[in-house]
Amino acid sequence: MRSIRWMFLGLCIMIAGGFIIIDPSSNWGGIQLVLLGLCLSVVGFFIKEK
Repeated sequence: MRSIRWMFLGLCIMIAGGFIIIDPSSNWGGIQLVLLGLCLSVVGFFIKEK
């Protein structure tokens, strides 16, 4: 169950980064959030359940 939580957290961060990238008036670098979310999802994929 812990790995699924990490995957969902990564997915939510990727979606937030996608909305920031789409917003034309935003000066934030949304690509960093997308990459962070992708890394969290990959970590969640490789977490071993006890």
